[in-house]
Amino acid sequence: MSPQVARGQVVFLENFRRDLRFAFRTMRKDYGFAIFAILVVGLGIGASCTIFSVLNTILIRPLPFRDPDRLVWVANHTDDTNDMSGKTVQVDYLLDYRGKNRSFEDLAAYFAFYGVRDAKLIGDGQPERLTSIPVTQNFFPLLGVSPQIGRQFSAEECKWNGPKVVMLSDALWRRRFAGDPRIVGRTLAFDGGPATVVGVLPQERGY
Repeated sequence: MSPQVARGQVVFLENFRRDLRFAFRTMRKDYGFAIFAILVVGLGIGASCTIFSVLNTILIRPLPFRDPDRLVWVANHTDDTNDMSGKTVQVDYLLDYRGKNRSFEDLAAYFAFYGVRDAKLIGDGQPERLTSIPVTQNFFPLLGVSPQIGRQFSAEECKWNGPKVVMLSDALWRRRFAGDPRIVGRTLAFDGGPATVVGVLPQERGY
């Protein structure tokens, strides 16, 4: 290291220490203003991080599915109202759309009127409220999501009054059942009746 570079670093560090001491002396003279300024800066940084996280999730980062740029949401109308009937379709209409489809590789759906924490697991220890979302048989294959253990839903299981089966999220599987691979094929007791576990969703998808 040359003497010029060394002297430059020494001068920089000395100036930095001098500025830092001056800043602390100024803050001690008017600590009320200093605390207010720190809070404002902290709130600004927090708000900026929150906004960026939302924008990154919705607009910047691609959806964690296969070919996210080819996914299309089909709705009855596109206005900005909160009318769920305009954003959903009845089962018979969905089957009709799928039968006459010539534009899309496949069409899948989930039940939009599910309730958060509406399913109660009543066996295996303390009862726990979970969120259960009915989906069509091809929902996860369309998104390119394969279970880490077990299998996908079958067409028979997704019919009305068909066999009651479930797929568990990775978080629930690890937290409630300690990641036991023998969970596949096991029947769990819910308040709406027993259901058999057919698979566990992958961890990297965030389910």
